Amino acid sequence: MIVDSHVHLMPPRLARAIRVFFERHIGDQLVYPNDVRAVLDQHEADGADAVWNLPYAHKPDMAQALNAGMAEVASDHSGHTVRIVTGATVHPGDAAPADTLRRAHEVHGARVLKLHCSVGSYQADDPRLAPVYTTAGELNMPVVVHAGHDVTGLTQQLATFADRLLLGTDAPNTGRTLATQLAWIRNEDLPTAAKDAILGQNANRLLSLP
Repeated sequence: MIVDSHVHLMPPRLARAIRVFFERHIGDQLVYPNDVRAVLDQHEADGADAVWNLPYAHKPDMAQALNAGMAEVASDHSGHTVRIVTGATVHPGDAAPADTLRRAHEVHGARVLKLHCSVGSYQADDPRLAPVYTTAGELNMPVVVHAGHDVTGLTQQLATFADRLLLGTDAPNTGRTLATQLAWIRNEDLPTAAKDAILGQNANRLLSLP
């Protein structure tokens, strides 16, 4: 089981705007086309079973429409072999961000919450997010928080924490394919159980919490 727990297969208009930003900054390193079907096809070829599709709101009052758009992306590609786990987002500047999250879950089938602190210009411990975290807990929704500011998203990870790590490519706006990341993990000196946990079992465990 291989789950890519970090992709951004956005609605078309927003996807184009995001792509322009990354083309300016790391254009010669981008390895995926800005096309949902193409990314899913390549992930299928690389062995992926599912992806967590994560949106993010860069300003208040856009999350509801974006969450609806993410549900449409999943619906449009529901027949693909690679299953899309729909994500939702909120912004602390929204009038009622916890209600926005609950609606995304109940109406649009969202299973994961994504918060992008640097893009949205807020901190993860913003008091306005307290009811959001409470709601996410009530709904058993994992919360993915992007706290870094590096455009490439590169970080160092310790293999002694395999039970806490999720595989994520950041496709389509990334310089590394899923195949590249899979090869790196599989070549690491890790027990098979640790590799299986990182590649998909941790992600499935988070989505199946009671």
